[in-house]
Amino acid sequence: MNQFYEDMVDLARNVVRGLSLALGFPENHLLDQCTEGNTISLLRLFRYFPVQQIDSSIGSPGQEKIGSSPHTDWGFLTLVLQDDCGGLQLFHNAEWIDVPPIPDTIVVNCGDYLSLQTSRQVISPLHRVMLGSSLRYSFVFFFYPSYHSNLDLKYDSQQGEQRTISLLVNQRAQESSGNDSPPPVEFGAFIADKWDQVYRLQAKRQQS
Repeated sequence: MNQFYEDMVDLARNVVRGLSLALGFPENHLLDQCTEGNTISLLRLFRYFPVQQIDSSIGSPGQEKIGSSPHTDWGFLTLVLQDDCGGLQLFHNAEWIDVPPIPDTIVVNCGDYLSLQTSRQVISPLHRVMLGSSLRYSFVFFFYPSYHSNLDLKYDSQQGEQRTISLLVNQRAQESSGNDSPPPVEFGAFIADKWDQVYRLQAKRQQS
């Protein structure tokens, strides 16, 4: 598993080099922000239950079931290895579009950090996962920039941008008095605060 993780890091770095060249930058222009990204990146295995099992547990057969609610990814790049069940969808031109699994391929998502750092030259896409009739597995590698990379929050004051970039959404707002301190500008500290927001919100929902 450690070797698989390192292989995903190498693949992500190669994709970043290609993106730099495609955007007209030197090959390592974007990669310089990810020199230690392997130390905080995440590799996760997701398991989505078949819709029939969900129907039997909550008693609402026939309705569409969302396995992962609409969101954008926070980091630099996301590499997705999905099985042949499908379910991944991308929001484009005001509609949800299936991202069908293709054998021996990897889905690449640009993350919020990369979108902000390139002034939206690349888009962090809104996406979700719908449950199907079969058990679904996916390996997802979230490639992050270095912990001390600067996070450019110039879009933070644009409300339209905040609604479309999950990284800028403050999940703590529901319990905030409006006197929160400004967020840190280093990516690592900012992302740690984001996870804290998520855990607090989940705990609050469980208590209610």
